Amino acid sequence: MRLSRAELIEKSGLAEPVLAELERLLVITPRRGTHYYDQDAFAVAIAAKQLASFGIDPRHLRQIKIAADKEVGLINQATAAHSRRGSSRQTIEELTRLINVTHLAMVRSGVQRELG
Repeated sequence: MRLSRAELIEKSGLAEPVLAELERLLVITPRRGTHYYDQDAFAVAIAAKQLASFGIDPRHLRQIKIAADKEVGLINQATAAHSRRGSSRQTIEELTRLINVTHLAMVRSGVQRELG
C-alpha cells in the first residue's frame, strides 16, 4: 500500500489537524525517504479515528508508540547477538510474533484483573 497524505486522510477519515498532531508526535510517519504512507500508517490512522470516540487522542497514542519503540529495541537487542550467527528475517519475524503474543496476553490479563 502506498498512500499520499491526502489519500490517507480521505481513506482513514482522520481530520487533517489530527493527522498533523499524530505526525508531530511521530505516531504516524511516511515511509523512510518518501512522502507516502504504508499499510501500517493506514492501520494506525484507522485505529486513531476509532479510538477518538473513546476519548483517546494523539497524546495518548504517543504512549503506545513509546511502548512499541521499546519492544522494537528489545527485538534489536535480541537479534544483535544472533546477527553474528546470521540472524535471518525469519528470526526477527518470529521474535516479533512472540512479543506481540506476550504483549496481548499481558494487556488482556491486566484488563481482566481490573474487571474482577
